[in-house]
Amino acid sequence: MSLFDLFAKRRHRQPVTGFCLALIGASLLASLSACNRTPTAPTTPSAQEWEIEGGWARPSQGTMGAVYFTLTNHSNSEDRLIEIQSPNAEAAEIHQTIEENGIMRMRPMGEITLAPEERLQMAPRGTHLMLIGLKGPLQPGKTVQLTLIFEQSPPVEITIPVKNAP
Repeated sequence: MSLFDLFAKRRHRQPVTGFCLALIGASLLASLSACNRTPTAPTTPSAQEWEIEGGWARPSQGTMGAVYFTLTNHSNSEDRLIEIQSPNAEAAEIHQTIEENGIMRMRPMGEITLAPEERLQMAPRGTHLMLIGLKGPLQPGKTVQLTLIFEQSPPVEITIPVKNAP
């Protein structure tokens, strides 16, 4: 007897039930809906979630310059400012001005962590950005280019005008 004869003479055929059809339909629907899913939003902050306000750079007299601005983290997560780069200088460091035994001194702050909605205000006689090894003088009417490098966010490029104290 051939295989065909076995199937042809089969007496007890089980009909496809509504349950089986529903199961097949649900599986197909789940497969199709998975294809149409919208990708989830990234969890790391984006460059647009950083706000820079009130930026200005003091005109320079030598090989060092000072830059001031307020940086705000508008993301939903903490992030760390790990480096600042500038084509205008060999190095850029965030410094804090402190009084020690009646003498004002500047200390590098290193990396700075900002929580969601936290602001870092850089101003004269306080926290500020030092440009070290200027490649040319900072003159009123000119600009300083900065790239802020974060641990999670993409780099943020900003242009700061050079002007006398506002």
